[in-house]
Amino acid sequence: MAGAHVRRGLAIVGGGAKGAYSLGCMKALHRAGFHFEAVSGTSAGSLNAAVWSSGDIEAGERLWAEMSPQSSYRRRSSLQALPRSLARLVGTGVVILALLIAQMRGYPIDGKSEALVRRVLFLSVWGFATLATILISGAALSQALVITLAGTLFIWPIIRGGGPRKGRTSLKVLLFFLCLIAVSQLAAGLIPDVGEAGGLAVLVAILPGAAILFGLLVLILTPFTSLAVLDSAPLKHTLTGFLQNRPLRIPTYVTAAHAVDVFDPDAPVWIPTAGPGHVTARDISGPWDPFPDARWVPEYVRIDQQPSDRAVDWLMATAALPFGVVPSVTRDKIEYVDGGVVDNVPVLPLLSHNLDEIIVLELNPAATRPGPDHPTRCARLQRLHGLARMPLPPRQHVKPSRDYREPPQLVPLPQFPRFPNIVEIRPAKSLGGIFSGLLNFSPEYSQRLIREGQADTERCLLALGLSGSSMS
Repeated sequence: MAGAHVRRGLAIVGGGAKGAYSLGCMKALHRAGFHFEAVSGTSAGSLNAAVWSSGDIEAGERLWAEMSPQSSYRRRSSLQALPRSLARLVGTGVVILALLIAQMRGYPIDGKSEALVRRVLFLSVWGFATLATILISGAALSQALVITLAGTLFIWPIIRGGGPRKGRTSLKVLLFFLCLIAVSQLAAGLIPDVGEAGGLAVLVAILPGAAILFGLLVLILTPFTSLAVLDSAPLKHTLTGFLQNRPLRIPTYVTAAHAVDVFDPDAPVWIPTAGPGHVTARDISGPWDPFPDARWVPEYVRIDQQPSDRAVDWLMATAALPFGVVPSVTRDKIEYVDGGVVDNVPVLPLLSHNLDEIIVLELNPAATRPGPDHPTRCARLQRLHGLARMPLPPRQHVKPSRDYREPPQLVPLPQFPRFPNIVEIRPAKSLGGIFSGLLNFSPEYSQRLIREGQADTERCLLALGLSGSSMS
């Protein structure tokens, strides 16, 4: 409506060194006279949110234009002496190790990382089974590889999908032991000296051995959870210098994440408690205990109300790339990582400011990643917040319902009476991959992205007919 006051918010996504593009967008918005009631960011977007809130866009541009490993993330001292290719290989190994540790500790990981972890686990199971077969039976390596590959392929679907959510039914257990017997026949044929019973013994011995190995790995690897490829100390120094004598002038939110065990009554998982008399011929009768899922839960922190040193700590938490890339940040005995693992488009914290419009600064072209359904996504995030604060239900002595409800009914999605209009500003082309974009902290790359972000934003504002005037 003409003449109506437009209340706007700014949400800035994260993307490591690609955040220089968002600074270019902010430069164009600032020149066009835009004003925002509140600003939010995730990861590098949080740094840009602080820049906007400080009102010193020129200082923010200098910060990004001079960005380098010496002012952001540098390789650990143990990796700096290695050639770049070898350091990258070692760094990849550290990340894979961190993903394995996260999987063992029950931390949620994204789909691509989970696929990588599953491949590594498959090779680990196969390798351990091969070694155990050679040590127990004295079989040749080629024979052991064939036998254990067959056995691993048989049991892998159960290892991969036989958790509490899928349900370990009697049929699965029966098929599992039938597979063992079948593979034992193969073992007897390939290793005559072992025999059929010996082949079965070889494979059965592998199972408790694998369980013991898993437990030992958790104990051994847990102290290494602080391993990281990059050192974030230079970034902390940079942020401290920027925020010194630059107060944040508007509500400014940063997004961090921490792992929480969550029980969802609309997607319940119950496991039977072991004990005498609880197993019948047809089913397991209980009692039943709730089985929570480890979920990343976002933490939206308003840093304009914090002292500068605490604001820097939260900025470091939201920029702590997880799984062995950057060390996590611990506050009040809670381990925080980059909020991008759960909410890289932090619209939700802005909804409390009664906004008419939220401008979202994206880092992916629309052709490669279409925009999300913001109202539904925000509703699910708010519901997740509520679930994270709910206590676990008590033990059930009668078999509980395990029905999956979508959309949720017992804890329904919250409704937003009035959702602001979302305007997305996206790059015209890809800004690069992991090493060419996300971790490319170099002045040349940053300066190029600042120019591209400014140009793309100016074209977008012209195409949409938007201006920085508070009247529309």
